[in-house]
This record gives sequence, C-alpha cells and structure tokens, in this order.
Amino acid sequence: MAGKGRLYDVKARPPRRRIRWGTLLLIGLAVWLVWTFGQGFVRSYQLKQELAEVESRIRAVEIRNEKIRSELERLQSAEYIERMAREELGLVKPGEELYILSQPIPDD
Repeated sequence: MAGKGRLYDVKARPPRRRIRWGTLLLIGLAVWLVWTFGQGFVRSYQLKQELAEVESRIRAVEIRNEKIRSELERLQSAEYIERMAREELGLVKPGEELYILSQPIPDD
C-alpha cells in the first residue's frame, strides 16, 4: 500500500506549464506601453496645470498694467497738472487773486 500511495501522490501533482515566450513578450510589451503612456499622461497633466497658472498670472499682470496706464494718463492730463500746480506751487493765472487763509493762534 505504501507503494501505491507514492504513485498516487506523484500523479496528483498538476502538470507543469511551460512559459510561452510569446505570452511573456506580450505581457512585457503591455507593461511597457502602460508605463510609457502613463508617464506621458502625467507629464501632460502637469504641463496643463502649469499653463493655467501662468495664464492666470498673465491676466493679473495685464489688469495691473491697465490700471497703471490709466493712472499715468490721469497724471499727465492738463487738468491734473494745473490742479497740482495751484495746490502745491500756488499757481495764479493772470487776472486771478490768491487768498491765503490763516488760522488764529490760540491764547495760552
């Protein structure tokens, strides 16, 4: 009986499967394709995020530039220059009189 048990145990083993080179090659190719395209998709996503950030900064700078241009235009206008000359430098045109108001000095 011991001999029969041994034969039975040996026969009970599943047959060994051979590794087929074609299958192994296809699996390797599939892994390589997934890796390569995966890296490309990740890089593409990163570049799109970076582009969106740069475009946002560009819009902010364009808005700031427009405000600065507007302020520069206002400061270079004849009306503003005349007003500053009158207020800061005491400009008086011919025929105008300048009145300077003083405040009373408080008694101690």
